[in-house]
Amino acid sequence: MLELKHIKKYYNVGGTTTKAQDDVSVAFRQQEFVAILGPSGSGKTTMLNIIGGLDRYDSGDLLIKGKSTKAFKDADWDAYRNNSVGFIFQSYNLISHLSIIDNVEMGMTLSGVPAAEKKQRAEDALIRVGLKEHMHKSPQQLSGGQMQRVAIARAIANDPEILLADEPTGALDSETSEEIMKLIRDLSKERLVIMVTHNPQLARKYADRVIEFADGQIQHDSNPHVEHEKTDEFKLNRTKMSYWTALKLSFNNIRTKKGRTFLTVFASSIGIISIAVVLALSNGFQKQIDKTQSEAMASMPVRISQTGTDTSSMMTGTKTKTFSKADHLTAEKSDAEKAQHTNKLTKKYLAYVNQMPKKDAKNIAVTYGTGMNLIREVNGKYKTVTFSTSDPDSNTVNASAMMAASTGIGGSVYPIDRNGGQSFLKTYYKVIAGKYPTSANDIILVVNKDNSVDINALKNLGYTAKEGQKVQYKDLVGTQVKVVANDDYYSKLPTGTYMPGTDYAKMASAAKTKTLTIAGIVRVKSKNSDGLLSSGIAYSAALTKDVLNTNKDSAIVTAQKASSANVITGQTMDNSTRSALLTSLGGSSTPSSIQIYPTTFKLKDKVANCKNKLATPWHDTVRRT
Repeated sequence: MLELKHIKKYYNVGGTTTKAQDDVSVAFRQQEFVAILGPSGSGKTTMLNIIGGLDRYDSGDLLIKGKSTKAFKDADWDAYRNNSVGFIFQSYNLISHLSIIDNVEMGMTLSGVPAAEKKQRAEDALIRVGLKEHMHKSPQQLSGGQMQRVAIARAIANDPEILLADEPTGALDSETSEEIMKLIRDLSKERLVIMVTHNPQLARKYADRVIEFADGQIQHDSNPHVEHEKTDEFKLNRTKMSYWTALKLSFNNIRTKKGRTFLTVFASSIGIISIAVVLALSNGFQKQIDKTQSEAMASMPVRISQTGTDTSSMMTGTKTKTFSKADHLTAEKSDAEKAQHTNKLTKKYLAYVNQMPKKDAKNIAVTYGTGMNLIREVNGKYKTVTFSTSDPDSNTVNASAMMAASTGIGGSVYPIDRNGGQSFLKTYYKVIAGKYPTSANDIILVVNKDNSVDINALKNLGYTAKEGQKVQYKDLVGTQVKVVANDDYYSKLPTGTYMPGTDYAKMASAAKTKTLTIAGIVRVKSKNSDGLLSSGIAYSAALTKDVLNTNKDSAIVTAQKASSANVITGQTMDNSTRSALLTSLGGSSTPSSIQIYPTTFKLKDKVANCKNKLATPWHDTVRRT
């Protein structure tokens, strides 16, 4: 049915080559349930994308019923995806303003299936996945498991020969995951189903075949298959959506989103009128224009990271339009490699940034990669917590080890203006409970416009949160989190390695321990804004700077600087991993990024163009460029 022959897919980033698919050869039966296991970055999803035609292989061949895809054009891949492959995604990817049955019909609409047949297929698919009573509801009225069933119905409605599932149970609880796996297993009796998952228990329980992946190669195949030679039996079914159907879809989208359409038209009108007014009365309105630009720039800061990419250089294309007549070739780096560059965020550079006049950039946020040893008292007992918004239930190691292996703690960093005030938060965010932060030890909880917050942010803070649960402001404002110094958090073992302690109550009362308090709950002021800070905990860069100063001379940092091996696990490390670990432990004072908020679009260009000219004062640099 499907065969990969010596597939290779390499990614080159910054001089490093990642082998996502390293000479992979595997064949699949026409009807079977195949589960692909492997660690993150092993190449599982890349393999799934190549099979689904979402990604192109560098070399080798993908054969479908004996037909080679080497000569496939974009139109051929479109036809293959539309009619031969069904996709199930972890995040469902449902269209919120369409009903359940309309979501299932959408793929067939794009393929040009007649209306009567399309409706019948959609109803049959929804009945098969157990949603007969829900087909006219909207996605917001369904649970996570039900929405995944809708995604499965959409995938099978066009009766594809291949069904690809990328972590279909990743966002579901264990009971619902079992139900979805049973449904997928039943579907595999009629077609080839290939699923990527991180859950080996579910894979081995329900799949007919388990393939283990690592470092871009198949390490083990529980039930290998050898594809017999066959003639080209695969025929592409080319379909397309009519112009009338496209017009109806566009009209329906406008009709269901009247507010957004009105705002778009209104904003466009204001923009055109504003340009005309500026051109006619530029001198009289200059002050108002500067203010408007400053507000707009709050969402578009100049970000300077340790490693950056010059996207403009990647789009320059070939240097010359004429063909060379030379009898030799010239070896050059790829455009992607040339675009990568390293910024040296030294103390000298920080001093240079701070020379910028305050009127040109009122807010500058310096972010450090140091981690924090966080604990919180929950039900009378201290436990480790984080500011992360990743799913805590998916972690396979404890929070302490995760922190030690990371280069940050999650959450958002907001800028404090250069006069020490909270002008950024006060300008763009409204306090709905509590107050604005007044010190580095004050943190805030950022919620969405509908007062929702990332459930994982609450779970990682130690709250027992369920989807849809209502949490009172008073239960959150005033919550205290302890930041423990390295010397109190880590203990040296007789082997010479270090281990996180477990006496959290003792850590909480240590002299160097800092107490962080959720001072307030804030949300963005503008109804039309998507928000400048992510949902969850936000804190100032001054906090990580304080933690950095506390931990930079700690015993574990001193030991790690003197050792090439990981002082926690004892394992050897390369220089990159060692540097990342030192940063997370607080052993590096080099910022991970600097965000500069210029007051005008013109000054943003000056900052972007002059950020590496350390020898020239800011006022001279801006004037010359």
